[in-house]
Order: sequence, then structure tokens, then C-alpha cells
Amino acid sequence: MRKNTTECAGTNRFTLIELLVVIAIIAILAAMLMPALQQARERSRAADCNGKINTLAKSNLLYASDNGDFVSPQWGTFGAKLRYWGNGDRAQGLLTPYVGIHQPKVNIGYCNTYGMSKFACNTFPVDMTRSRASYGYNAFIAGNATQWARRKITRYRRPTLSMFFCDIDSSNGGTVTYENAADNQPFYRHNNYANFGFADGHCKAYALQDIPHMTRGDSKVAAYGNIFWDPVSAVYLDWAKRTE
Repeated sequence: MRKNTTECAGTNRFTLIELLVVIAIIAILAAMLMPALQQARERSRAADCNGKINTLAKSNLLYASDNGDFVSPQWGTFGAKLRYWGNGDRAQGLLTPYVGIHQPKVNIGYCNTYGMSKFACNTFPVDMTRSRASYGYNAFIAGNATQWARRKITRYRRPTLSMFFCDIDSSNGGTVTYENAADNQPFYRHNNYANFGFADGHCKAYALQDIPHMTRGDSKVAAYGNIFWDPVSAVYLDWAKRTE
């Protein structure tokens, strides 16, 4: 039986041009939404990073509580065993047991040929061809790498302003200083902000211009003596007159 041609004539069909227009509109909408989605993803990663550095700061306080108020040194020898603050092995890492991970071949915050640390910044690019650190321990608090540096947490009169850990991007170890080598300075990977964990256990994001920096020409000439690093004089206790 033949179909009614009148009914067929009233049937709606997409033409090729209409289909291309719809595809173009979808592509435009996707292009408009993509930056917002990327920003949302980065905010999520920054928040995750903030939480990890917060945990690192608190782990140092727990370490101090178990060790006569002395914070963890950068590294040193105990008997015949070399210990490092961020070693992924619980038996070797000074802070690893407090963080709650166990990755014997990957230090805290690192990416190397063995993989990515469970405790690394998710914004940090995965590169398993070399060893790089995404988190650094303040070398002025961690002390001299050639010996056990014993510094008490009670040393810090304004712990909310004294930095323990922060974002870095370093192939020169998991420490951070303001020496000339940019490899050991804070790295502002979160939309030009970096996360900083402080001696009271809190973590906050700051931009480069917020941080005392001797070589950048700050009004505080002796930036190394600033409370942000390791104050040696009461004159540096303000950190640009912050009150938090």
C-alpha cells in the first residue's frame, strides 16, 4: 500500500545547513564554558593542595609534641641511619608517619621515575623522567642539612606568620629558601598564588607580592630575618604589619 504523499510532505527533516548550524552553536557554547570549567578544576586542585600543606604543617606540630617541642629538622643521621623529613618510607621519613602514607621510593610531594607521591600537588605536572618536588620545607626552620637542627616550636612568637611549608617546583630537594636559585623559591602555580602552611598549623594562599623577598627590593631589607622565615629580632615581627 502506498503512503499518503500529503502526510510525507508535512514531515520535518533537518537539512545539512541546519545541522551544521546546531553543531557550530554547540562548539561556541563549549568554548565559552571551557575556561570556566578549567578555573573550577584549578580551584578544586588549589583547595586540595591547601589541605595537604595544612596537614604537613600540623604533622610538624605533632612531631614537635612527641619530641620535646622540637620541630623536624630537614635531615640528619640517627645512629647509622639517615633520616629525611619527607622520605616516603615510614621508617626513614620524620614526618611520614604523621601524614599517614607509605611510599618507600617516592618522597612526600615528589614525582619521580617510580611515580607520583600520594601527597603531592595535583596541579604539579607529572613527569616520570626526573625527580622534582612540589612541596618544600622552610630551610630556615628545617636548619642545616649536615646535622640535626634542633629548634623549638616555642621559638615562634607569632606562629601564624612563620612559614613551615609551601608550593615549590624544585629538582634541588624539598626545601625552600630565598637564595638566588629560583629552584628553591615558592612557586605560584595556583592562578599566581601559592599555598603556605604556618607554624600554628593553618594554611593560606598568597601572591608573590605578599611575601617578604630580599632580592625583589622589599622595604624590609633583611628579608631573611623576617618573621615569615625565622625572626632574629623583634623588629621583624610585623610581616608588613599583618594582624592575622
